[in-house]
Amino acid sequence: MEGAKLFRATDAGIEALGGYDPIPTGLELIEHWKSVPRGGLGKAACLIIDLLVAEHPDKLTKIQIAEGTGYSPTSGGLSNSISELRTRNLIVSDDGHTGINPDIFR
Repeated sequence: MEGAKLFRATDAGIEALGGYDPIPTGLELIEHWKSVPRGGLGKAACLIIDLLVAEHPDKLTKIQIAEGTGYSPTSGGLSNSISELRTRNLIVSDDGHTGINPDIFR
């Protein structure tokens, strides 16, 4: 998939929903995912996201992410956590490099 696809509620959907607290944006969004009691980010994902925030706007290779988090580059935990972060649109990967989704800072 090229680029992150963001979904937005329609006006009719928001009206049908009623009152709600919108999900945070920017770095607050990352902190939100790290603090969700169930369904939040696990230890490896938190380490990865913290590393990528610190390195932003640079992108890192999987080996650099492994070195920065203390995980093996071949471990399933690292690969699964990168996949989880990508699925949540918190990170993007291209040409073997991974970084924070730039849309988070818009």
